[in-house]
Amino acid sequence: MPEQYIVTVQEDTAGDCFFELPQQLIEDLGLHIGDRLVWSIHEDGSVTMKKKEER
Repeated sequence: MPEQYIVTVQEDTAGDCFFELPQQLIEDLGLHIGDRLVWSIHEDGSVTMKKKEER
């Protein structure tokens, strides 16, 4: 089974929602500033994401 993380959705002073990815996850996925992510929201409310492969 893939690694799982639980993060808390936060709200900034403008009312926009965000969450912070754990540093280990960023490193494991090889993410960099500007990378695009693909999100999948499942019927049970869970969310999965992966780095979008550029063509």
